[in-house]
Amino acid sequence: MSGGLWDAGAAISVGGRHVANWLIGQVRNDEQTEDKMRTYAHKIGANEDAVVEAFNEIHPMSREQFEKVARALFTLSNQLSNIAYQNIQQARFISDRKRAEAEREKLQAQLFQAQKMESVGRLAGGVAHDFNNMLGMILGHTELALLQADESHDLYSDLKEIQTAANRSTDITKQLLAYARKQTISPKQLDLNNTVESMLNMLRRLIGENIDLVWKPSAHLWQMKIDPSQIDQILANLCVNARDAVDGVGKLTIETGRKSLK
Repeated sequence: MSGGLWDAGAAISVGGRHVANWLIGQVRNDEQTEDKMRTYAHKIGANEDAVVEAFNEIHPMSREQFEKVARALFTLSNQLSNIAYQNIQQARFISDRKRAEAEREKLQAQLFQAQKMESVGRLAGGVAHDFNNMLGMILGHTELALLQADESHDLYSDLKEIQTAANRSTDITKQLLAYARKQTISPKQLDLNNTVESMLNMLRRLIGENIDLVWKPSAHLWQMKIDPSQIDQILANLCVNARDAVDGVGKLTIETGRKSLK
């Protein structure tokens, strides 16, 4: 409001020199006379006649006129303030709404992903269950064949290879069933080195030929109680992450050891 009053004020300049500035309400009221202006001009060292002449060019304004102008300026400034406040509130509302919409879209995407993973889990569980049934038949017939063939038989070594591969495949189906949450976790005492060594060939195929897999087992490891399929899943996840982090040719080291944590 003061800026509007200042802009509506009246300035007095004499000979290019600014000697006074009257705001609205102080312009040519009854208390301001030519004699007072001459006294003021003499006090500031200005030409008295020039100051009086400039003063007389300012239009007089009564107190009532000043109050009307002041009220009009106040009303205008108040309206502008309200408009500015409403604009700010509207901008905040739009910003909050867009933020809420973005968050909703993010949650929807997460929900779709969770539903997709649930479907994949059910599919994996179903496939693993059917595959496990077929492996049971293969193992059963293999064991029957081994009962009919001693170690000197030509087919004995081939049957043992089939039995080993089928057992290994059974472990893989356990991983799928555990992923699908359809397999009960069965912790047992095991040697970590033996468990890791049984996975090395599969891990090498998993990471590809560009990455050299280095195995450094530590002697005298403590026994640990865990489900072997969980060890397989942990190693597979770690190796896949490491493979994705390697650009081109690299080396992946798996090392075991003992550590006491307090």
